Amino acid sequence: MLRIGALLIALVAAAPPALAEASRDCQSNNHEAAIRGCTRLIQQNPRNAVNYFNRAISYRELGKVDLALADYDRAIELNPRYYEALNNRGTIYISRGDNERALEDFTRSTEVNPRYAIAHNNRGEALENLERLEEALAAYGRAIEFNPKYARAYANRGDIWRKLGKRDDAIADYRHALRLDPQQSIALAGLKILGNTSASTGPVDPPPQRDPFARPEQVARPAPTQPPPREKGGSTGTGFFVSPQGHILTNHHVVENCNSISVALNGEVSQSARLVTSDSKNDLALLTTTGFKPGSVATMRLGVRLGENVFVYGFPLSGLLASSGNFTTGSVTAVAGLGDDTTMLQLSAPVQPGNSGGPVLDQHGNVVGVIVSKLNALRIAKVTSGDIPQNVNFAIKSLIAMSFLESGNVSASATARTAKLDAPEIAEQARAFTAQVRCN
Repeated sequence: MLRIGALLIALVAAAPPALAEASRDCQSNNHEAAIRGCTRLIQQNPRNAVNYFNRAISYRELGKVDLALADYDRAIELNPRYYEALNNRGTIYISRGDNERALEDFTRSTEVNPRYAIAHNNRGEALENLERLEEALAAYGRAIEFNPKYARAYANRGDIWRKLGKRDDAIADYRHALRLDPQQSIALAGLKILGNTSASTGPVDPPPQRDPFARPEQVARPAPTQPPPREKGGSTGTGFFVSPQGHILTNHHVVENCNSISVALNGEVSQSARLVTSDSKNDLALLTTTGFKPGSVATMRLGVRLGENVFVYGFPLSGLLASSGNFTTGSVTAVAGLGDDTTMLQLSAPVQPGNSGGPVLDQHGNVVGVIVSKLNALRIAKVTSGDIPQNVNFAIKSLIAMSFLESGNVSASATARTAKLDAPEIAEQARAFTAQVRCN
């Protein structure tokens, strides 16, 4: 430790509100304030790569590209596996026409995190600019594989099909991109070029000419969301820690319309939490806590098999069932949800109101899904001659959850455990990182 370490600790202890304010500013979308906040944090700890990364985002947004590039360089120097910084530095290179260096950064980013859809897409764009079309096609395919709702990747792949003379494939990808994002300019332009100006919503207007160097995506800080106040009472749900810094993943509907949010772990006193970002379409939300760090965080595993045993931990029926948490077992009964929704899993493990946002775990203690809903048994009984379905419950697949976390600049642990555990061991592990979420 540096000799000034004790003095630094004393200074931090003496002025925590000021440092907390600097930390909030550093992550804000007020770029001048963010630069001041990040600079202050860097002065306190010049070896924290995250603060350089956040300051670089604001420099870039303010047009100070050289300063942004220097900060990304420093962040990567401090953490060579910082795949978001590698991606963002690549976007600067590609904007300057340096596609070779951009390709190197995007490739390194995908090597560190093979599931990072944004970098796969950006890698495809660099390859496309270099006229390496077959390789670009494969890169866009990888982006779509890891984020099936990535409209831009479909549009970009449509461009490659068009350049390769495969008109029908191009139109199919363009139209799928527009179903995901009706304003997707690349898809609109591609259909216009092909003379096919109809999508699922009818005729489209010609888009403005696009800048070929404006397409790669920089990973941005999530914009703070100010939800409208909840009208009556409160509710509870479940969430689980996905980062050592105190980020919690839960459902969007658990924290929608809250005046305030609090979380409690292992029966401790509730701590306040803040909504970082949410996705109402996929029903996911990311929270952050201050000064509330878990003893462990969830590890995520992609892919789950039909018939596989799974476990659910959460806090159902608050005030009625045990406040210490509830652990149930079941199996994967389908690898898709209602209407063949491929973002969902169907489970037989019992869940109740309050389980929403909780983890679904495999036999190794890895999270493979996020509980989202149960089938309304009484409603189904009305259309099935009184037959009441038993334990038909649904969870969001971990692939969708991980893509959402990436969009919020949180890297969930994807180093899946491989040792098989007994049910009590899985319950104990889940208890260590699963919290009750209360919306008031």
